[in-house]
Amino acid sequence: MGESASGQRPAMTGYVLTILLIGSTLSYIDRQVISLVVGPIKAAFGLSDTQVGLLQGLAFSLCYAIAGFPLALAVDRSNRVRLATGCVAVWSVATAACGMVSTYVGLLLARAPRLALHKMLANRKTMPSAWMAPV
Repeated sequence: MGESASGQRPAMTGYVLTILLIGSTLSYIDRQVISLVVGPIKAAFGLSDTQVGLLQGLAFSLCYAIAGFPLALAVDRSNRVRLATGCVAVWSVATAACGMVSTYVGLLLARAPRLALHKMLANRKTMPSAWMAPV
């Protein structure tokens, strides 16, 4: 199989780019979908507007800020492929947990790792340009 001038196989580059694009898209949708289902969530859990605001705003900001430094260090010091795989696995388990909770506190706790892991998918060092040699 042919290789580009940077030593990368074009098929593998396209595959990695596609996987990261899908992950990034799902991450974005995951962050936004709660806004679409606020009504049913409020009804199911009997939440006030303040609790919904905490779930959408403060919980996201706090988790994102707290996870920023440790994940940035991990990206710099570890194998990025394994780190991304681990983050997606934790994110998947936390997403399943969000579907199984029956209390507001449970929803907050199940949502927290998912919010923190968005940082990993949004980190510029995990983007395809950081994984591939320049052309």
